[in-house]
Amino acid sequence: MCSSEAKTREHFPPKALFPKGANLQLWTVPSCINHNNKKSGDDQYFLTQIVMNMSREGNLARERFIESIAPHFEKSPKFREMIARNSKNVGPGKRAYLVDVSRMYSVMDGICHAIVFRKYGKNLPTQDFRIQHEFCNFVSDDTSRDKYVSNWIAQFDQLVAEHSWAMDADAADKISEEVYSYKIMAPAGLDASITIEHLFYGGFKVISLLTHKEVSASIRNALQIEL
Repeated sequence: MCSSEAKTREHFPPKALFPKGANLQLWTVPSCINHNNKKSGDDQYFLTQIVMNMSREGNLARERFIESIAPHFEKSPKFREMIARNSKNVGPGKRAYLVDVSRMYSVMDGICHAIVFRKYGKNLPTQDFRIQHEFCNFVSDDTSRDKYVSNWIAQFDQLVAEHSWAMDADAADKISEEVYSYKIMAPAGLDASITIEHLFYGGFKVISLLTHKEVSASIRNALQIEL
């Protein structure tokens, strides 16, 4: 993710997502010490938001909340208060929590960089790409925005059904796919835009758009000429 020397190896997706004691040969990529160390807090925040969103009676997300997040709330009241801040009741037994999207982006950026490195053996040229993530499970107070996102996701799902996606599914243990899996569509590799569909805990979907700046600018210019 940067030009610093990679002296450590970083797990991806974050090791915090997986059950404690699971005997996994998780994917790793080279990382500098700074990026590897500073993201641990964001990893925990990321896990918290996902399992709170996905938690249902008897499912894996609920198990992870009980195993990892609840004890963390007990040990760190500040973290618990930060998660609960500005939350509100939205119905019987339901509560909405404010999400720090920048911290979610931080983790997803790292995962996307790791996927690209794993697939192509080199860093994503950040000067050529713009990264955007759509968290399909989250809702906002802007109903028009949510309607737009819902329509966009429907169109995206149709695109997925109509095109061939490469599924990198060589995890060393089945639990990996229970917790995380991804599909990638990169018809021209690093020479054009890349789309990655991530699935956490079987239902929390994130779509990452790695838009090639030069290619997208060329397309826009071509459309303007035609118009």
